[in-house]
Amino acid sequence: MRSKGTGYLSDSVSVFARPSWGQSTHVSELSFILARRDSFHGLSTGIHQIEAESANIKVEEMPHTKKPCCGVSSSGRHVCGLLLRNWTAIGLYISVFCVILPICCHKWYFSVYYNQKLHLGGASPSVYARKVNDECIVRAVSFFSQKRDAQLPRTTNDVKMVIGFVTIKRKGEIKDGGDYKPRYLLQTVAGLLQERLPDTIHVLICNVATNPSSHTDAAFLSKYVTVVSRYGKYGAAKPPGHLQDKEREDYIFCLNQSLSYNPRYVLLLEDDALVVPGAVDVLVYVVDKIEDRRYRFEASKTLAKLYSPLSLQRDFYTDKPSRIVRNLLELLSIGLFGGSLLRILYTLLCERNRENHRLLDGYFVASLICCVLAALAISRPHLLELRRISKQLYMVLEANDCCTQAILYHREVAKSIVSQFEKGFVPDWYPIDAGLDYLAEKLGLAPVCVEPNLFTHIGMYSALHEGENVYLKDFA
Repeated sequence: MRSKGTGYLSDSVSVFARPSWGQSTHVSELSFILARRDSFHGLSTGIHQIEAESANIKVEEMPHTKKPCCGVSSSGRHVCGLLLRNWTAIGLYISVFCVILPICCHKWYFSVYYNQKLHLGGASPSVYARKVNDECIVRAVSFFSQKRDAQLPRTTNDVKMVIGFVTIKRKGEIKDGGDYKPRYLLQTVAGLLQERLPDTIHVLICNVATNPSSHTDAAFLSKYVTVVSRYGKYGAAKPPGHLQDKEREDYIFCLNQSLSYNPRYVLLLEDDALVVPGAVDVLVYVVDKIEDRRYRFEASKTLAKLYSPLSLQRDFYTDKPSRIVRNLLELLSIGLFGGSLLRILYTLLCERNRENHRLLDGYFVASLICCVLAALAISRPHLLELRRISKQLYMVLEANDCCTQAILYHREVAKSIVSQFEKGFVPDWYPIDAGLDYLAEKLGLAPVCVEPNLFTHIGMYSALHEGENVYLKDFA
């Protein structure tokens, strides 16, 4: 029999209830059921709390997790980064070797991109060289026409350096049958006098023409500098012997005349050696460093070549191992410097949002190789021009065995060389440049050179070979 008022509760209880044995039994069963209900309620509450805490933990952890960019995993981002760097390196090589260098280097003689047709505008090398030389003559004539006060010859007091020019009248034959007067001496002396020469420098011209009066430029310049003639006023009594012997004798004559002023240094120039603007200031700086023994050799054993042919400055074509090693180190330094700059630029442009940056990676190696190849394509003689930015960047290093266009002698070295030549200790078949290299080795001298060159060679017509001797690189 069911009790009234129990309703749904009674139906529920009946499921869990034991067989009814009276009123007390019903009470105890009801208590048991209520207790079970409370326990189930507490259990469900605990489960809900655990779920809520778990949800809170997940919500708190989510901000610290990194979301893949555009749904790409970390491995995918790594692959994308490699592809981007590869395409960037390819674009770098194409822009450098197919666009930038061809535009900049097509007029640079020793560059692999040199184009003679574009450089000369269709003219022949001889015609172009004469055109450049004529423009230089016009500038030299204009300089002397504006120079009203003639520079009187300096006295012999306190002369630290004598700059001597060995000169002879030159003429060239052109294809139309006429004669061409290059007038090198007028150009080179004008270039030198435009420099700020210290009062301790004396300029001397050695006219070694067999007929001195025929060298009209030397006669004209006697108003501005000291001019001495080897063959006196009336010229040579008899024709000279072999031209190579005459060249050596003329050179030693001018060197001996320069020593008569008792200078500390003698700079002997051929008349086609044109000074580079600002070279005198650099020369004074280099001499001071030589005297301070900054270059680890004695000044009293110095023979410094201030001009070296540009073709020899490439240094992979020389027999001097020290120069080859030095050139390799220059290439490596260019690669490291340029590669570092390109890598930093790539980081700033393409990796600004990344937290970890690496300098040494594949892109850096590609940039380094690119800079080395670009330096080889441009060629070292043209890269040396960057050192003219400051006189502190000029280099003094071992000289190649060549050329006498511009050589700086210490007084003791000059005296030894004159003595050796006059005593006949140099083989007769040696030209003057080979004889100087022979004596340098015999006397234990230090033949060095200054790079980049302080003088340029503008000679197109050789008095020794009696003809046109065009080197277009000197007019580039």
